[in-house]
Amino acid sequence: MCALDPVREQLSELYALFLAEKRDAIGVDPKAARAAIALLREARAGNAAIERAILSLAIGAVEHGDFRGARDAFAQTRLEDWLSVESRLWTIWHQADLLFFEGRWEEAERGLRAGVEQSATEGYRAWFVGLSHKLANLLLDRGECEAALSAIPDPASPWGVRFRSRILRLRAAPEAIAALGRPLQDVSLDLRNVEERLAIATDEARAIRAAAQAGLIEPARERELGLELKAFTRATLEVVPESDRLSRADVYMTLSHSALLHVGGEEQAREAAENALREIRDEAPELVPWCTHPIAIARLRSGDLHGLSELLQQAASVCAEHDLPSHAARIAALGLWHATLTSSDISSAETALHAAIERTGSVLVEAQALHLAGRGARRPDLVERARRIYRSLPCPEREALCLEALGQKQAALARLDAFGLKLPLLAMERRAEPPPIVW
Repeated sequence: MCALDPVREQLSELYALFLAEKRDAIGVDPKAARAAIALLREARAGNAAIERAILSLAIGAVEHGDFRGARDAFAQTRLEDWLSVESRLWTIWHQADLLFFEGRWEEAERGLRAGVEQSATEGYRAWFVGLSHKLANLLLDRGECEAALSAIPDPASPWGVRFRSRILRLRAAPEAIAALGRPLQDVSLDLRNVEERLAIATDEARAIRAAAQAGLIEPARERELGLELKAFTRATLEVVPESDRLSRADVYMTLSHSALLHVGGEEQAREAAENALREIRDEAPELVPWCTHPIAIARLRSGDLHGLSELLQQAASVCAEHDLPSHAARIAALGLWHATLTSSDISSAETALHAAIERTGSVLVEAQALHLAGRGARRPDLVERARRIYRSLPCPEREALCLEALGQKQAALARLDAFGLKLPLLAMERRAEPPPIVW
């Protein structure tokens, strides 16, 4: 044995642990984590180091939408004594994400409640609040408004006030609807945290459009929203440094997604997403599919198909290169929509979609991709498969949208009524056809 061998092994372990924590624009880099695991096993490092690397791989896979890979990695992890309390809570957080996307929402709820209890017992206040917020959002997705309200750990905090307001809007409470008359800038621009600003702007835009469709506010308010979103985007970009390209892309993508919510917003949505794509293309190519999604939807909705096949192929290549199976499934759904409109090889496009869905290991991504492809390609069989998934979770709002797309409007209204979701119910009652495709 060479005298330097222990030093080499120690350096190999340190380098491997560095790799295991390496991040890209999405999160922990799964390729780097896999390289770390291989290096640690080759160097015969201690189990604790390998366990940390495997845990990083699992977390990175969740963040990249590779839920099958995440499940395989989590199956190899053991929450041994060497893990700190914070690492355990971090694991619970990401395991809940995995269970959520796998469609195992009851298990996700149990895990989050255990994490909330543990963080409270151990005195980790930030984790207690974060896990409680995550639990509240899960319960709201299931249409359990009262349970979601009871899960808020800090009702008087800004987050607690906003979350309660979301629920009151869903119930069409007059005071919550009246608050939608405030200009978007007044609601969000006083916040220094850009990510929080964008989340609030998204919630406000969705609520304003739904309330206008429901006849609860004047139609002019929805028309004003388009101008407000542009002003909001300009004002937010002014406080984001030119060098922070990822945050700037986030701003543009918020505008794009909001513009897609209404018919006629296609040009604005496409322009904003193309701006986001320019921001990240060189610095973070793994985000190309994220930007491509709204661009493609806007172009498919408006019938602008020239060169779109190449754009989708480029996004699919990036998904393969950077281990992004969930994005790949959504891109494949857009591919089937495009194939249907162009009367090209529909059979191959559908085969590619089902293969991409299988790769994700996610029931939720499957439902999203089936709904998108089903509506775009006018395939009620695919929409019905998505509806059955949403029914099983349950996710009443999305199930109702599937029912509406299937021409079963009364069943959709009954589903919303059963969960007390009055705002989407009133909006659906008044509209003559399903809303535009946005997801």
